[in-house]
Amino acid sequence: MSKTATLQIKIDPVTKTKANSILKKLGLNMSDAVNVFLQQVIYSSSIPFEIKLPNNIELLLENEELEDFENSKKDIKNKKTISLNNFIKTLEDKI
Repeated sequence: MSKTATLQIKIDPVTKTKANSILKKLGLNMSDAVNVFLQQVIYSSSIPFEIKLPNNIELLLENEELEDFENSKKDIKNKKTISLNNFIKTLEDKI
């Protein structure tokens, strides 16, 4: 029987759930995926994929969209919404 070592990691629960769902479809479990990743690190002597930040425009859009979404949720919760007709009238007044 081969020897094994235990690896304990902390990960966001949502990330874990999403990854498990994908791995299951691929016929892998989390342990298998981590082992594949670590073997590729050994074979390539590097991270086996490119690690980079999204370009600045994409990052800014994501942040702005997230902020807009959070503000919209707060407005709905605080009942600070307007009807579609009032919204259209406001736009027409500005044109």
